[in-house]
Amino acid sequence: MGMVGEREGVQSRRAFLSTAAASVAGLVGSSCARSGGLVSCRHTSISLRHEVPLGKSVQQVVERFNAANDDISVSLQFLNGDLEWDYEVKHLEEVPFWYTEGGQADIYYGRSTGWAHAADAGLVVPLDDYLDSSTTLQREDFHRSRYGKALDTGTYRGKLWGIPLIADTYGLFCNTDLFHSAGLERLPATWDETLSSAQRIKRDTNGDGKSEVFGYQQCAFQYALQVISMGVPFIDFKNKCVLLDSDLGVESLDLYRRLLTTAPPHGEFERGDTGMKMSTPDGTYGMYRHLNYEVAPVPTGRIHINTYGHSDGAYGFCISAKSDKRRQDAAWKVIEYLMSENVYYDTVEEIQHLPVRYSIRTGERFVAYLEKHPHLRTFVEEYEWAMARPCVPEYRYLESVLSRVISPVHADGGLSLTKDRLREILKRESARINERLAKATW
Repeated sequence: MGMVGEREGVQSRRAFLSTAAASVAGLVGSSCARSGGLVSCRHTSISLRHEVPLGKSVQQVVERFNAANDDISVSLQFLNGDLEWDYEVKHLEEVPFWYTEGGQADIYYGRSTGWAHAADAGLVVPLDDYLDSSTTLQREDFHRSRYGKALDTGTYRGKLWGIPLIADTYGLFCNTDLFHSAGLERLPATWDETLSSAQRIKRDTNGDGKSEVFGYQQCAFQYALQVISMGVPFIDFKNKCVLLDSDLGVESLDLYRRLLTTAPPHGEFERGDTGMKMSTPDGTYGMYRHLNYEVAPVPTGRIHINTYGHSDGAYGFCISAKSDKRRQDAAWKVIEYLMSENVYYDTVEEIQHLPVRYSIRTGERFVAYLEKHPHLRTFVEEYEWAMARPCVPEYRYLESVLSRVISPVHADGGLSLTKDRLREILKRESARINERLAKATW
């Protein structure tokens, strides 16, 4: 997934795609044949805009759909939403641009963290009637965990605005050779054990005073895992606030700080010099084949918990409110097709995701698929403990607050910040998001 650096680069890319999409938009609608003075509309062309690359396998699936259906055809339209964090922070008040630029689109495929914002802007329609009347997709077929359900990723103000296709859990990749070298006979089950293992694995192998082997690494945006595993909710919905500056919130940041002291100066687990990495199922598809590794569940804190979707949330489909009813109905038929079991197996090797529907997860084909990819079992089992990120517009702002919380920790290298200093940071940043949450109307 490409990253765009300069703001000017973003503008030129978006300007180009807007022009290209405008030409596509001219094809969107119904082609009608006139017979005996009557107009008969028999074909609906719709556009599916995706803000992340979907790959050749999805393109082939769409081509097969178009060949098999006389009444509906689909065109794909890519508008790159994978921009640098600085750009995201500057535009938190805005609906993500892939909903508003690039000409007409009927289906949006992208991150769940933008769905509530799009709903408030009137850009997408509720999907409840479509789902409840569907003979292909059933609400009860979507995964439910101890903490909620996969459909929570798209539920806002009591309505379903986005339907998740990908909502993968996290797992802890463990380099078993480095565990054995450190005299560790089992994988960690708790965060305390993870920290202890990381500290034992990290070492200076040549006596130069610098570590060549490291203990633990994670993406900065995975800090939320430490927070919720301490029993601190993403958002206290009853009181419209966050509890980051509570005692447990301070403990979660101190845990993150201590783990950071064992981290490598890079993010590449495949180098083989790091004992553990928190990551997603795509790492099991050959990236680490040269390593001896196992995947452990996300460590337990005060509670055991995981998430539906990674740091960007779940990925799935919305239907445009700007499309007429004919195109909205056609869009739903396309979504049903793209979420079918056959399409899952046609695309999984490239997209590398786990199914969120029981009918696929419990089928013989998936049992066989897990035999082929045994490291995926941990991620599948972790669904039992998954929680959705809040589907509210303020969550994007909360992400920026979490980033500001850990920024001084990274600047310090995790070495010297006391708990009192961590609490000061958390109080300051909590005040930012709580001011926003107090004004929320949900």
